[in-house]
Amino acid sequence: MRLQGNKLRTHITLITVMVLIVINVSTSFAIQVFGTGQFQNQRSFDYINAILYKDRHKNLDNETGQLAWGASYAMMAYAYMYEATQEIRYLDTLEGYIEAVLSIRDSVVGKVDYRGLSLPGWGASGHYSIGYLELPDASGKPALAVRTAYTGSNNETLVEVLPGSSPDLFTLAVSNSANNLARTVFKDVSMDPNRPNYVVTVVERSSIAQPFSAARLKVVDLESGAPPAPKTGYLEPPRYLWPVHQGMITYPIVTYARFVYENPELSTDPDYVAKAERYVQAVEELMHALEHEWRQNEAGEGWYIVAPGAPVWMDGIDEPFNHFLAVGRTMVQLAAVTGKAEWRDKAAAMARTFKNDLRLTADDAYTWSYWWSKGWAYRGWAPEQQVSINTPGLRGRPVAEDTSHGSIDVHFAYLCYKEGIVFDRTDMERFTRTFMNYMADTVSAANNQTTLNIRVDGSGTKGDHDYIARHWQLLAEFDPKVAVVFEQLYSRKTWAASATDLLNSAIMNYLRSQGFF
Repeated sequence: MRLQGNKLRTHITLITVMVLIVINVSTSFAIQVFGTGQFQNQRSFDYINAILYKDRHKNLDNETGQLAWGASYAMMAYAYMYEATQEIRYLDTLEGYIEAVLSIRDSVVGKVDYRGLSLPGWGASGHYSIGYLELPDASGKPALAVRTAYTGSNNETLVEVLPGSSPDLFTLAVSNSANNLARTVFKDVSMDPNRPNYVVTVVERSSIAQPFSAARLKVVDLESGAPPAPKTGYLEPPRYLWPVHQGMITYPIVTYARFVYENPELSTDPDYVAKAERYVQAVEELMHALEHEWRQNEAGEGWYIVAPGAPVWMDGIDEPFNHFLAVGRTMVQLAAVTGKAEWRDKAAAMARTFKNDLRLTADDAYTWSYWWSKGWAYRGWAPEQQVSINTPGLRGRPVAEDTSHGSIDVHFAYLCYKEGIVFDRTDMERFTRTFMNYMADTVSAANNQTTLNIRVDGSGTKGDHDYIARHWQLLAEFDPKVAVVFEQLYSRKTWAASATDLLNSAIMNYLRSQGFF
C-alpha cells in the first residue's frame, strides 16, 4: 500500500520516533553492560555477540591464524552458553560456525602444505612460516634462494637484487622492519664459488646468518651459473598445519558432538545425530593426519614435534606445552564421545608429560615453563648437534609459562580431571593456588587495583594479560575467590568486538549457572 501526503509524513515521524527509542534503549543497555561490569549475565553475552562481535571470524580462513585464535574462541563461547542455559539457539549458532570452518579445510578447497599434501585441516602461512624466495636469472632460470627463519613475520622480509658494478656481479639487500632488521647490503657479490666474494660465503660471514642469529638468514646457490636478475619482493611463506591450530579449531567441534550424544532429546534427533557423527569423523580424520608428528617415550609421556624440514623456525623439536595440550583437549573429548582407547591413551600420555614437569612451590602451588624441560628448546642446542634445519643453534629458553598460553594448559588439566585422566582434585587445587598466590595481584603498586602478573610464577609485567586469561576462570570451581578476581578485572573492562570478550562472558555465565560464584 502506498502512503501519500500527511499519512506519509506521519508514517516517517513514527518510524523516526521508533528508531530513536531503539537507539536510546541500545545506548542505555550498552551503559549497563560496559559501565557496571555485568559481563556474567546472559543479556550481556547476547549484546556482545549481536552488537559488537557479529560473526567477525566466521567466514575467514586460517592463513594468518584467524580461525585458531579468533573463530575458535567464539565457538567455545557458544558451547559454554549452551551448557550454561541449555538453550538450543547457542548450539545452533555453534553448528553454523562448524559448517563454515569445515567447508574451508585444505582438503575441501584444494590447498596444499609444504609437502604438496592437501590435508583435512587448516594450514597457515603468513606470519607463522619461515620465508623463502627463489630469485631467477635473466633467462628466468632459478639462480639463488633466500630464506629467513625468524620466530615470526618472515613474510615481511624484503629482498632486493640490484645491479653490480659489472655484469657478473650483483648487490643483495635484506631488511625486515617488523623484526627490527635494518637494511643489510651485500655489495658486488658473485655466483662463482671460486671467488672470495661468492654470495654464499659472504652471507654466511654476516652476523644475521650466524646459527644463533634471530634472522637466521640463509642463501642457497641454485646453480644456474648466472647472477639473479634485478628484483624486489617479500619472502613467501610455505603453508604448514600447526597442531595447535588444529586443536584450537577442533575442540569446540567435537564438544558439539558430545552435547548431542549426552542430551536425551538431541541424541534421538536424526538431524543432530547425523551432524555430530560427521563432525566426529572429520576430527578423527584430522587427528590421524597429525600422527607423523606424534612422539611417545618409555615413561608413557606423549607430545607433538614439528617435523624436521617443516617450514617453521622450530623444525625438528618438541612443541611447547600449549601447542600439544590444545590437541590434547580434543583428544579428551574424542575419547568421551567415541569410547576409543587410542584417544584416551594419547590424552593420558600428554597429561603425564605435563604433570611430570610441574614444580611444587613451598605453598603447595604449581609452576611450570613455557617449554617442556625435557625438550630441546628449554635446554637449547649447538649447531654440531644438528637438531634443527632452520635453526642451527638456539640458546635455552627456560622462561615460565605465561598467563594466556597457560590458560590452554590449565583447561586441558581441568578436562582431564573431569574425565579421571591423570589429574585429580589435588592438582586442580594446586593450580588454583598458582592463580591466587602468584598470578592475581589484588593491590598492584602500579595502579592500586586488581591485575594479573603475566607469568605463572608471578614474574614479568603486570596487566598485559588481564583480559586474555580465559580458562583460568574455571578454577572458581575450587575457590570462589577466583571469580571475585575476574569480577574486579572485568568491572573496569570496556567490551570490544573481540572473540575473547565473548568467551570471557560465556565462561562467567557458565560458572554462575553451576553455582561456582
